[in-house]
Amino acid sequence: MKILAFALYIIFSTAQNACSPYKCVTTNMNVNKDTCFYFNHTDEAYWIQPCPNATVYCPVSYNENSPIQCEAAVKPTKQAWPGEKCTNNDNCLPGSTCNGNICVGKTVGEACTDNSDCNPQLYCGANKQCQQQILAGKTGCTNDFMCVNSALCNYTSGQDPSKARCLNAYSLLPGTIIADCPVSGINPLCIAELCIQNNGISYCGDKVVSVNSIPITCNSYVDCMSLTDRFVGGYYYSNCSCGYNADASAYCELFPGDQPYSRYLTLKQIWLSSQEVNLCNTERRDIGPCMQNYFADYVELAYQYLYVSIYPKIQANTDCVKEVMNTNFWGLWQKIVDQDETSSSLLRIISLIALYFI
Repeated sequence: MKILAFALYIIFSTAQNACSPYKCVTTNMNVNKDTCFYFNHTDEAYWIQPCPNATVYCPVSYNENSPIQCEAAVKPTKQAWPGEKCTNNDNCLPGSTCNGNICVGKTVGEACTDNSDCNPQLYCGANKQCQQQILAGKTGCTNDFMCVNSALCNYTSGQDPSKARCLNAYSLLPGTIIADCPVSGINPLCIAELCIQNNGISYCGDKVVSVNSIPITCNSYVDCMSLTDRFVGGYYYSNCSCGYNADASAYCELFPGDQPYSRYLTLKQIWLSSQEVNLCNTERRDIGPCMQNYFADYVELAYQYLYVSIYPKIQANTDCVKEVMNTNFWGLWQKIVDQDETSSSLLRIISLIALYFI
């Protein structure tokens, strides 16, 4: 997400969105059953047809001159990093072994090529040896992976590392000066993730919300404004992005105070402040296989992450778009629904049992 701050620095010019519709192929169109995605130059629409069975999938790409054909589904080979669960040595990265159903890598002082060689709570130092991660509050970092998994490096390019400090993620209040604010306007050191740069100085922003009720359809970024950030004295624009819908509509991306984004930040903070995050290799602290091993709320966090990341693309999805374009998101959505239904059923059973004994 690119955050553009009004009256704080120059708004980047963006053209109005010219979006294409995404439509489902119907049976009377006589489209080859193995064609799953193509662009029609006559109606300037993308047409989608789910593949006929689970043994094949649609490798969507935006080549407007060639229809995309279903391909055989190949299960990707994934190897576990140090700290992640395993059943045998073949499950682990080369150089690691499976011990007690956990992949074990290099320990402190052992030679390493990169961070993937080292056990949790370590990183591969400049001397190419595994070293202890730097604690929150201590200096000497030049990147996030050098810090303990709950912390990030408050560093900008060219800075003296002796002055760069590891700080707990999501710990800095709005208005706090930080070392750097990237073009994306996102810095996870800030409690709301939002940051801005003004006169060469970077600050944490507030947890602002969209000025209008979400979802917001838009023609350009000017339709995507936040409420005023009281700490920095301005407001923001988010991107206006094309969606995957039959109406060729574009939608505004979210701000950190909007409910889906706010819930994502809450779950992310719970994970990073947990003891379990320390069981992961330094590069695997984020959403992925290691978190899936150890975090009870992984499914919801992964769901909320995608909700925020691809928000415009999940609005007004038809069934074929859900199945072909946004498979991961809607698969997680179904898991959330199933979990809620299971929880509701258990509560009803418990209530009935309680009534029986009254």
